[in-house]
Amino acid sequence: MDYERRVSLANESGKIFRVSESYDAPMIRQALIERGFIEQKAQPYNSVYLNINYALECNRIKNVQEYEQVILYKICGNRAPDFAWVSRHEHYYLYPDSMCVNRIQIPGLSFVNKADLCCYVDKIQEILDNEDAHRMEKCETESQISQETVTDADDEYETASDDEEDNQVKNNKKGETNMALVKRIRAGVSNEAIKLPRSYDIVYNSDEAAFKKNFRLGCALGVVMFLNEQPNIEDWFIEYGEDDDPSQIVGQRLKALDFIFHVIVTNIRVLEGQIDKSHVDERNCELSEAEWLYISRTHQNTVRDKKKFKAPAALKDIYVSRIKYVAEDIPYYWPERWHDGCNNIYLLKPCDSGNGYGIILLDAERKIISVARCQKRKYIAQKYIERPLLIYGVKFDIRQYFFITMHNNKFRAWAHDACTIKFATDQFTLDTLAENIHITNVTIQKRFTRKPDDKLPKNNAWGMPDLLAYFAAIGKPNIWETTLYPAIKKILSYIAELSFRNCEIMNGRFEIFGCDWLITEDFKTVLIEINRSPSMDYYTPIHKVVLEEVLSDVIRVVIDYAKDETSSTGRFEMIFEKDYSWIDTALMPYRFSLDSNW
Repeated sequence: MDYERRVSLANESGKIFRVSESYDAPMIRQALIERGFIEQKAQPYNSVYLNINYALECNRIKNVQEYEQVILYKICGNRAPDFAWVSRHEHYYLYPDSMCVNRIQIPGLSFVNKADLCCYVDKIQEILDNEDAHRMEKCETESQISQETVTDADDEYETASDDEEDNQVKNNKKGETNMALVKRIRAGVSNEAIKLPRSYDIVYNSDEAAFKKNFRLGCALGVVMFLNEQPNIEDWFIEYGEDDDPSQIVGQRLKALDFIFHVIVTNIRVLEGQIDKSHVDERNCELSEAEWLYISRTHQNTVRDKKKFKAPAALKDIYVSRIKYVAEDIPYYWPERWHDGCNNIYLLKPCDSGNGYGIILLDAERKIISVARCQKRKYIAQKYIERPLLIYGVKFDIRQYFFITMHNNKFRAWAHDACTIKFATDQFTLDTLAENIHITNVTIQKRFTRKPDDKLPKNNAWGMPDLLAYFAAIGKPNIWETTLYPAIKKILSYIAELSFRNCEIMNGRFEIFGCDWLITEDFKTVLIEINRSPSMDYYTPIHKVVLEEVLSDVIRVVIDYAKDETSSTGRFEMIFEKDYSWIDTALMPYRFSLDSNW
């Protein structure tokens, strides 16, 4: 075989590739070789073939494949490969002259950094809030026109009617109409904040105040939501008469509920614009630290320890009514809180770690801040979604792949719908915060053994066909195509759009990311995190099938589609595109000013 001719042709067509020795990517090698690429594979210094003349002594060759690799390597020399597949993003600068490198540089805010992702979340939320405000303004305008018509008709009715009782009934109906109007307007906005859990960088105090405020509000809301969800709220009050001694009755005092109602109503008035927000922040809802601690203990006693309240017979029904009344407003003012649940659990996640290592679940404000400060590594606090969709009573999440390419002066983002479904080992419960129940990362769950009679696989993994079959079995056959996956693509498109000005622009650079998604009880999609350098290990047969397809499609996009945009991209779907042809190629790699991240 004419090795020199093969290398010459590969040189002319730009088809020399190199794969990092520490990174086993058989599908990448296979896909490139099928397209005529030649691997420039560095050889160990002690290879017996390095000093062999390939034209002589063929009988000494025992490993033909290794021998060919040595010959091709010697002919290629030390020239820069046209295509480099590296295992670490730090290797980005090792191949400045290569046409394709599987890494992008993110000098600005990086969505793969858990702390920076908080900034992305805030910005996306600002975008969504503006969209919701526009929808709400439009809805209110239409409603005002409708209400003016109703008012004109009512005025005519009032003039014609002398019956005071009829007028009172009619006014009550108008009041009911206004309440229904408020609910309709609020139901009309998208409320997409629930698709991104709240996260706080509390280690260096940058978000500590915001975390405290939301944690404390979560305690107040959690008590009301918990009591309202009970089959009979009245059973949670120990009634006593005028002749009874309250001190002899075991139960929580109603004063705690008074504080809780005050906090919730005050925050509602802020949202309605009736109170200046800065006043509430500075005065802390006019509650002292001792009173906030009282609310926190009440939350713990009620939700965790299931302790009841003691109430005079004359006040019991009043407090039950207040709970129901306040609970009715919570979904409209804080739609995401339903998914948050009542227990107010947070995840402490290390910013510099992956695969679930170092994650801690806590439900106490002081403990969260104390643990985060005592650790040597940097943490963020992320609200735990307490109402996940369960499969046979077990928590799961979805690993899906997100892809950014920079070719032909186009910044593009892609989403792949081949996913792996990762399960926890044991049945879901909030009575314990053990990692075998709540942390679904494969590397964590490998430590535990599933019960032999369980309906789920021992390797804790499903493919998409299994998940779709389950959805069909529970009466949701089209939920993935119509609701869940479109939501995933929309959130990723927002992230891609925001990341453009944070990335270093350089043609021929691309990178694949692993996204972890959670589905809630009511089939909402929540982005948990985006991982850089996602593991490509074949943990299970499911992982092998999915990863081989994803990596094969990566080559379709960066090689085939980059040359001919009519080529197939496999199951990768473009979700965002930004032209940067205005950047002179002589200026590449090009960096935007860090003052203009957005």
